[in-house]
Amino acid sequence: MKLNSFSFFSIFTGASTYSCKSPTGADVDWFVAYKLPNSISNGTSFLYADSKNGEDWTLSKANIEDETSAIGRTILQIFEAKKAKTDLIALYNDENPNDGKTDSGRAHMKGVVVSSNKNGFWLVHSVPKFPLSSEEKYLYPESGKRNGQSFF
Repeated sequence: MKLNSFSFFSIFTGASTYSCKSPTGADVDWFVAYKLPNSISNGTSFLYADSKNGEDWTLSKANIEDETSAIGRTILQIFEAKKAKTDLIALYNDENPNDGKTDSGRAHMKGVVVSSNKNGFWLVHSVPKFPLSSEEKYLYPESGKRNGQSFF
């Protein structure tokens, strides 16, 4: 399988702790989110469920562009890991962030892995060009607003 974009920052482990985050910033074992298409709230609203609320899907109070959303809080940990310089960070995306080309003959494959020697998270998603490894803050891309998007 050919990956068009893969960023790998470190293979060493440190003492930081990482996990999926709830909308309040609490650690959760897992979450699932569905970003609604742009016909609803300009493509920034999303439904959310996690290990604490179980099967109850709720409309997130924070939109997907807000760093205080569950997705924003989870992704922000990338920047903590970059500062630690001893933790694992891997970003992968089948769409090249520089030229926008993707191989439609292959499966969509996008995700984020952040880990220390204690714990971590693996976020699998469908958003093109997200997150950009060059960013220093949480930004949700315009490329992810038009269609529905998933996060696991």
